[in-house]
Amino acid sequence: GLYKSTGQSKPQVMTLQGQMQMQQTSIAAKVPGRIAQILVTEGNKVEVGQQLIEMDSPEINAKIAQARAGKDMAQSQLDKAENGARPQEIAQAKAAWQANKAASDLAQNTYQRVDRLYEEGLMARQKRDEAYAQYLATQDQTEAARLQYDLALEGARSEDKSAATA
Repeated sequence: GLYKSTGQSKPQVMTLQGQMQMQQTSIAAKVPGRIAQILVTEGNKVEVGQQLIEMDSPEINAKIAQARAGKDMAQSQLDKAENGARPQEIAQAKAAWQANKAASDLAQNTYQRVDRLYEEGLMARQKRDEAYAQYLATQDQTEAARLQYDLALEGARSEDKSAATA
């Protein structure tokens, strides 16, 4: 109305006195922590989604480090499962199997000798039974050692690999 009443084509600059009210908004973080850096100052114009502060949260940082360590541990388990037994472990299992095989062969020969002596009446039945029991025990030990060697050669089961991958 003031513009029209003057009848001029260009508006004049007028200085008016008055009060202006600002809207104040409280902000809060979703996680506990300390303010590390304030990125805006009073009077700055801010846009929607603009970062106002940087937070430093030791608790969150510790949880992130813990999660990364867990991931690294799982990765090492997967690598171990993928790579299988080390060559030294395979050689050790093979050596144990061969040692047990030699002991089993010796126990078999001993039993056969004792059995012949028993048949000729020169050895007690108790000694023959003891030699036979020793022979059977060494056969079982040899089989167990062979299975350990086979496991070392085969490596991790597919289920173990899947669990490590997960």
